[in-house]
Amino acid sequence: MRPVAALLLAGLAAAPPAPAWAAAAEDDPNGPSCKLSGEMLRAYGLGTSWADLARMAEDVGAAPMRPDFFRRPDNQWIALCADGPALPPGEGRTAPAPAAMPGPTLDLVPAVLEVSGNTTYPYGGNDGPMWQGRGVNAQLGVGLSFRWGILSAAFVPSVAWQQNADYPIVPTGRPGNLAYANWIYGDALDYPQRFGPSSFWTPSLGQSYVQIAYAGVGLGISTENMWWGPSMRNSILMTNTGAGMPHAYLGTVRPVDIWIGNLEANAWAGWIDRSRYFYTRDPAYFIAFTGDLELRWVRGLYLGATRIEVRPSGCFNCDGNGFIGVWGRWVFPPAGVEVYGEWTRDDAWYNVKDLVREPDHSSGYAIGLQKVFLGSDYWVRLRAEITDYSIPRPPRWWRPNPVLYYTHGGNTNYSVGGQMLGAAIGPDASTQGLDVDVITPSGWYGGYLERVRRNDAWYSYSSLSQDLKSDVEVTVGLRWQKPLGPVDLGATAALSKRWNRDYTGQNEWNGHLGVQLTFWPSKPLLEPPRPAP
Repeated sequence: MRPVAALLLAGLAAAPPAPAWAAAAEDDPNGPSCKLSGEMLRAYGLGTSWADLARMAEDVGAAPMRPDFFRRPDNQWIALCADGPALPPGEGRTAPAPAAMPGPTLDLVPAVLEVSGNTTYPYGGNDGPMWQGRGVNAQLGVGLSFRWGILSAAFVPSVAWQQNADYPIVPTGRPGNLAYANWIYGDALDYPQRFGPSSFWTPSLGQSYVQIAYAGVGLGISTENMWWGPSMRNSILMTNTGAGMPHAYLGTVRPVDIWIGNLEANAWAGWIDRSRYFYTRDPAYFIAFTGDLELRWVRGLYLGATRIEVRPSGCFNCDGNGFIGVWGRWVFPPAGVEVYGEWTRDDAWYNVKDLVREPDHSSGYAIGLQKVFLGSDYWVRLRAEITDYSIPRPPRWWRPNPVLYYTHGGNTNYSVGGQMLGAAIGPDASTQGLDVDVITPSGWYGGYLERVRRNDAWYSYSSLSQDLKSDVEVTVGLRWQKPLGPVDLGATAALSKRWNRDYTGQNEWNGHLGVQLTFWPSKPLLEPPRPAP
């Protein structure tokens, strides 16, 4: 142990490596996509307006291009280009690039308070541990980050409160907590209709992690949420809809030059907790391998892939539930355009012949387009995205179709604590969404239109299908955000009409209102003294 401890202390005491933003540009075999200005954009969180702004900045050439396939909420510092277009005045949290100095740094993480409400039924997603049921919901996340040489860490716990007011659900005929289980998927998916009969609290370690990184390779443990793939509204295989699962990882912490291009590769291992409304509280194992590559000869084209396996705890050699995913993203600066897509599959193929026969078996896809228009002092963003993994296939003698996406027996389904690990729209679903946003010096103004069809295989295969109508929801929403000194104030309002919700026969309107306050710390709590000029 002594040599290991000595090596760790020596690494911590040594001068830290160049900041990730500089290293990424220097190691790019294609050469930096722009000259760096020394100014940084703080793109904190997953699916936040600051993360969206960083993505738009890539599209127009205001920031260097990057894969953006594997996202964490850690306080990301995104480099800005010296010769690219400027961000809209007053928009985005920017600061000079942090200097690489020896010694520890302790900082406050942006504190985020979210409060939301639904009038009729649950609505919301991509919101971490909070479950947005009927009534009022609130979530607070706050904490510290620490960096010293090769060591970085954050402790950012969160707590959520959900009113969980009553609304109609389908009786399951089962006792106790199982009365609230999902009546369509039963023991094949931990996805409750309602989280019990009353209000409840959800404490969480939130966006916390510890990592040691050296020479571009990192080893860490984490409870952070993650987002995998290029999609921006509904990534199929990993989102922040539920709580982050406890996991360990090993792999690259920045793209590595392998001559043919830039490579990122990681291995992941974790466990998935189950809610009290499932037939078992035993967790499941999660194992995954991910990677992406930017070819040396094609600027802005990123290709990625993943292989995921979910296995029951206590039986590592048992059959599990397998997923595969293939991703692509192509960015065209300074035209302000990017296109992206992903193809995924829930259920491994029986053999090569099986794959050739029905490659669309249990498959899903997402395609998207983002276009950014530049004005004199404003940006306009147009985004369209389609996701569909409700593509049923008839039964075959060699496979028991249909496979309902995310569902699987033997405690190997794809949810965490009763919420989805994948897309927020839930199992066996499809959606089409359109977003329009205007980012101006006076604030961020946006709106969206979305159509979602849920639980589609039940409609297609139920013996009662002739008496059923699809479970379809259409939503119109508005959003707004404005910086007010050290605080960003944001608000969202949406109106939805859902027909035959969960096949209960309920045709309902739902109003949704959300408010978000984000406090940005002005300076580190502790930083090493800067060297004298």
